[in-house]
Parts: sequence; C-alpha cells; structure tokens
Amino acid sequence: ADLIFREWSGWDASIQVQNLSRTGQPTFVTVDFLDNSGDEILFLADWVCPTGSATFYLPIVTDLGYEYVGAAEIESHSQVSFPGEVTPAQPIFAVVDLKRPDDPLTPEMDAQGGSYNAHPESQKEWVSEIALPFMAKDADNMWTSFIAIRNNSNCNKIKGRIWFKDETGRLLCELQIPWLHPKHVKLIDLNNIGCLTAGYVGAAKVFVEEFEQLCDVDNDGHADNEPLMPSVIVVERGILGATLSGASEVAASEVIAYGDVTNIYEGIPYNTNIPPCYGDIFGMVTVRQEHHGFDRPEINGALVSADTLTDLTDSTGGYQISGIPLPGDTGEGPVTVTVTKEGFFDGMAEPTLYCGDETLQDFELVCSNTLIATVEDTANPGNAIPGATVTAVVTYTYN
Repeated sequence: ADLIFREWSGWDASIQVQNLSRTGQPTFVTVDFLDNSGDEILFLADWVCPTGSATFYLPIVTDLGYEYVGAAEIESHSQVSFPGEVTPAQPIFAVVDLKRPDDPLTPEMDAQGGSYNAHPESQKEWVSEIALPFMAKDADNMWTSFIAIRNNSNCNKIKGRIWFKDETGRLLCELQIPWLHPKHVKLIDLNNIGCLTAGYVGAAKVFVEEFEQLCDVDNDGHADNEPLMPSVIVVERGILGATLSGASEVAASEVIAYGDVTNIYEGIPYNTNIPPCYGDIFGMVTVRQEHHGFDRPEINGALVSADTLTDLTDSTGGYQISGIPLPGDTGEGPVTVTVTKEGFFDGMAEPTLYCGDETLQDFELVCSNTLIATVEDTANPGNAIPGATVTAVVTYTYN
C-alpha cells in the first residue's frame, strides 16, 4: 500500500484485507507501517477467516501519531500451532481507503475520499516507466494533483524524471526526481511546480533512468541484480465548496454541493527495463612442466577471456572477470572461457554460470618446448632427407 495517511491535514486511511482462500483455511495477516523514509515504525496482525476480511482502521491506531504519511506492506504468513500443525499462508487482496472528514461549513457534503488497490510486489518488479493519465493544476479553480512516488525495493536506489504533457501530447515541463532510497516515498504537489501554470490539464510519465544496486544477497562480495520496484499513487484533490466557474458570486446551483471531490488512482506500469543477468568467474592459471623439475607453478601474464570480456592474470597467476553477461531468458548458461600465453598450449572451458553467481575455474597450461627431430632415409641410414616436414600431435589436459 504505497500511500497512507493518519491525521494528516484532516486525512485518514483504512486498509481492508480479504482472504481469498479456496481451501477454506484462515490466514494470518501482518501489516507493517513504514514512514516516508522507509523505516518500519509499527506492525499490526490479525487472523482473517476464509473468504472473510479484516479492516485496519488507522484513526484508532494511536501509535502512529499525528501527521503520519507513509506506506504499508501487507503479508499473509504460515503459522505453526501445537502440536506442530501448520496453517499455510493463503492468497490475499487489499484495498486502501483514503478519507477526509466533512468540512463543518458544508455538512451536507460527503467526506472527500477515494480508494486504490494495493498491488503485489510481482506487479512492480523491473518497472521503468509509469503512465499517469490525468494531471491537473488548479483546473477550474478546483482540481490539483498530488503525486506519491515510492521505491518499494530493499536493495537499490533509483533516480528519474517526470514529463508533464498537455492534452495534445506536447511536452510542457520536465521534473527531475533525485535519488530515491529503499522504501522512501517522495511527495509532489503540483501547486509547487512552477513550470506548470494554473489551469493545466494533461498527463504525465514517470521514468526510472538510473539505479544503483546495494545488496549482496549471496555474500560473494558483489552487489546482486535485485529488481527495481517503483510505483506511483495519484490523488486528485478538490476544494470543498468550489465552483466550476471560480466566480465569487454565483447562483447556488453552481456550487458543488454533492459527491466526491477527490479521485485516487494507481500509476500504470507500461514498460520494463530488465538488465542482463551477469556473473563472475575467477581462478588460477598454472603451468605443468614436470620434466623441468617443478610442478604447477603459477604462471604470470596469461590472457584470460570470457566471451567478450578480457582480463590479465596478476603476478601470482590469479584472475577474475566480473560482470559477464549471461545468455537466455533464464539468466544462466555456459560461458566460454579461454586462456592463452605465448609459448604455451591454450586452455578452454565452458562453465555454467548463474545470474549473480561466482564460479571458480582453474586452468593448467602445458609448456610447448621446441621439438628437434631428424627424418632419416631408410635406404641410407644416418642420412637425413632434406626438406622433410614433421607434424607433432600433442595431447594435454588441464583442470
């Protein structure tokens, strides 16, 4: 749930969670509340009956305090009960209601408000562009858009921009989005966007242009490719008692007196940018030259390449090639690794590398000594045949 309020300028929220069980089992649901900096400040929990629902009503959650703006993560869990029976987690669905109580000056009006669907993380993974089909700034002296952009990921930070376009699709204004750290929410009120004039009505696009991975999930010393998970919620806020014309003296029939003066919707993901999977290969290059009195010394200066990426071994014969792109939709596959050094037989292998993986691949090269031979004429033993050609076939192995 990307945007929720409690006692914020008169706004409050509630979260309705439904158990979608097809097996007739209850499920244990937790709601973790985070502030707009991504810090977890409170969690609530409840059992939800099969096909039933539970409401987490923020006005009575006093531990969140006043002027709370943040987000919530909603999850169902398996539970173990005595004497060891397991109640498995069930699929859930959640709806968020945002409400603002009636203005005492207009008691005949309903409260402002709207709702949006909380979305599973899988629908936000690797999203790079989000469409916002309706934007307004003081349109008809009434409507103004309020945008909440959230980075739902734990493992990367993102940076981007917003394009604001008019009704013809012409670009009017571009707003840079500074680095948004994990779980952070950025709030943008169009009233504060100076490049848009009052009365603006149009649409917008949110682009993720840069990102930086922050988590080493498999503890291999390298940041892993964890999915980007940006999302946007838009609240179109109206003014109670406003008029369509904006005039100060109008007939009573022109005053908006009924219905909602708020619209809320989720930004529409319409493009993804999944970077290629990558992996790292490291190892040692040694030489086998047993007849010279030493065994497997580390070789200096060998050239090691993995498909299109190349690295030189260091003075001890060690090498590491990082960021090797992996083929295929599964993000894994054999990578051709070759090692060469002048005066030695080359080595080659095809290790299987997984996305973000690190694989050890050692090589043992064989020293190629000069072969000296004489081809004798069998009819004249001891006499060489001038111009004869000798071809040597050498079999070698490497680790």
